[in-house]
Amino acid sequence: MYKLILADDHPVIREGLKAYLKDSNTFSLEGMASNAEELWQMVSTLKPDVIMTDLDMPGSNTFEVLKRMKDEFPGIKKVIFTFHEEKSFFLKSVEAGINGYILKSEPFEMISPLLNSIIDGGFAASPKMQKYLVSHSKDAIGYDSLTPREKEVLVFIAKGHSNLEIAEKFQLSVRTIEFHKNNIKEKLNLKSLAEIIQYCSTLDI
Repeated sequence: MYKLILADDHPVIREGLKAYLKDSNTFSLEGMASNAEELWQMVSTLKPDVIMTDLDMPGSNTFEVLKRMKDEFPGIKKVIFTFHEEKSFFLKSVEAGINGYILKSEPFEMISPLLNSIIDGGFAASPKMQKYLVSHSKDAIGYDSLTPREKEVLVFIAKGHSNLEIAEKFQLSVRTIEFHKNNIKEKLNLKSLAEIIQYCSTLDI
């Protein structure tokens, strides 16, 4: 189980995510903070594997805490959990060393796939934010920008397997596979299944 800390000043958000993660076999919610200062104290004490934090909280500046975590606890995955869809917030967060950017408008059931991608070593963002990720850095374009799971899914897409077949292979839901497929298309700037298969042929997959 991966230890997770959530920082958000809205009790409804904290309790909602707590209820969602209650039955998770992957993530254990170890603490909930209501501001950036509390988040830092919990991080220093509990040494979590991943933190999810809002940007708009009273007290200490969230970006400063993220930068401090980047320097002092580089192994902790840092995920923004916010309503902000603006490019400026996204890029400022990336510069602070985050590993993911999840919008609160996402249904809770999509949070786990995003967190899993981050734990696997990739950078995960809500679909609406993917365009900013690609435009931010040339390193985000191409095969190397895919997470290990996305690369695995890509192999099966290239072999002509359906979403259902891939889902059964990895013991995931069809919706999760569709999510991975959409991420692959966004990161590789591909529009259709035919383009994905053609792209894979150039990689000899």
